[in-house]
Amino acid sequence: MYNLQPASLKKALEVARTIKDKQRRVLVLSTLALQLPAAQQARGFQEALEAAQTIRDRRSQVWVLSVLSPQLPAAQQAKVLQEALSIARSIDDERRRVEVLSALAPYLSSPALQQALDATRTIEDEGRRVEALSALAPHLLSPALQQAIEELQALSTIQIVKDEERRVRVSSALAPYLPPTSLQEALPIARAIEDEENRVWALRALARHLEEEMQAIVFQEALLITSR
Repeated sequence: MYNLQPASLKKALEVARTIKDKQRRVLVLSTLALQLPAAQQARGFQEALEAAQTIRDRRSQVWVLSVLSPQLPAAQQAKVLQEALSIARSIDDERRRVEVLSALAPYLSSPALQQALDATRTIEDEGRRVEALSALAPHLLSPALQQAIEELQALSTIQIVKDEERRVRVSSALAPYLPPTSLQEALPIARAIEDEENRVWALRALARHLEEEMQAIVFQEALLITSR
């Protein structure tokens, strides 16, 4: 957006306040707040935050709060993200809850990430739980990361591995954290996947973390499957 003159900025703010779509209103207000004089920016972001807190759709509200939070004062960021996390955890539909927790993960502090990790244990569908753990893992520090890895490993041993697509999800999620010997042990499991698209996905996910020589072999193996 171009830098607006004071009169134009005032007019733009007046128009923004009339936007019926609350999600759009928040985004426009927060963008305009960046152009306000430094002394007025806090009030501008507060106005955007207050609009965000009136959004009824919880998934949309969490997304808007997470996008808005980096622009808020540091002390307020933690409070807003905690509010977003609480909303995410309250979503009944597991698919939507996982989507929201995954989107929120990059913005959360370590204590909040631990809360998000705890929230994954209430997800009954194992495949959805794998998705949530996979999204959180890159942002976790030990010992929370180790907890996530152990839970993914546990999920890989139960009956969901009979579902090939979910077996691929587990393999892909675990791959970055497995030692070389475990990666080697995972290869035969990936090769046994009947669906070729899923097999290629699993092989590529494992190959990225193998030693260079073996990596080339596995990538070539995946390429041969796709070229049939």
